[in-house]
Amino acid sequence: MNGAVDPPDDRIDILLATYNGERFLAEQLESIAAQSHANWHLLARDDGSSDGTVQILKAFQARHPDRVTIIDDTDGNLGLVQNFSRLMAHSNAPYVAFCDQDDVWKREKLETGLAQLRELERMHGTDVPLLVFSDLVLVDASLNVIHPSFWRYQGLKPECATDLNQLLVLNVVTGCASLLNRALVEKALPIPPRAQAHDWWVALVAAALGRSAHVAQAGLLYRQHGENRFGARRAHVFNLAKRSMILLHNYARRRQFIAASFEQARIFRQRYADELSDLKRRELTKFEQIPNQNLPRRIVSSCRCGCWPNGVLRKIVFVAASRRL
Repeated sequence: MNGAVDPPDDRIDILLATYNGERFLAEQLESIAAQSHANWHLLARDDGSSDGTVQILKAFQARHPDRVTIIDDTDGNLGLVQNFSRLMAHSNAPYVAFCDQDDVWKREKLETGLAQLRELERMHGTDVPLLVFSDLVLVDASLNVIHPSFWRYQGLKPECATDLNQLLVLNVVTGCASLLNRALVEKALPIPPRAQAHDWWVALVAAALGRSAHVAQAGLLYRQHGENRFGARRAHVFNLAKRSMILLHNYARRRQFIAASFEQARIFRQRYADELSDLKRRELTKFEQIPNQNLPRRIVSSCRCGCWPNGVLRKIVFVAASRRL
């Protein structure tokens, strides 16, 4: 024996959920193939596309037969959240990256995220659920830059990802910019059907039961093309009147979204009740009670528990729309 130590396994499973994505998918796949971190495996599951998405996936698999797995089950259309949940359940790598079908990854995306995630593991251990996420460059359909920072464009504060109370009302973690360790994947599964989003759910798990960190460097080009499931909306003081009109016009839908956030918090508390600290259980219970209160009490309760989205307009909409439906 020479005392040599096996190098740590740095394999990353890239989880790609597709649905009618033929327009941009090939470009995304090429950006994956060009990653500076070469130890990746692509797990893809199509959610019932009617275009050429599956053919593009199979052509990429033919070029990289040992690095691409297409999950071909008989469960049909699961929806975005459950499609990602299914992909997570099929993964067995030490690390997992979520992937959208219409972006373009920068060459160092995986390498940079993994370096940060391993630093978290060094500090907290591999058994702790850990999450790393980065900023994004906002681009249009032709990859022309709309804004160099998705966070600044949206008025988001990435440090809120470490505060469970703030994360309950506003998700600041974008799935396609995220990297998870194995402990977080296992702790988050299965993602419940009524979770608002796969990235929001894993961010809540990391905030309540683990650790997270953000990388200021943008890891990808986040394409906006009019068909995004979740798109970007600019947060700017000069755009306040326009945004106010949009929010008022969509007020009913906003109320449903906020009501679903409270339901997500209830499901989260029930799922992890035995693992949460007494303080976090109390905070979640207080948060769930906010919709039952009148407007003055909702304001007071939100202030006391720190369940505030950042930004004045977001705060106003939250307290106004959080009344029980």
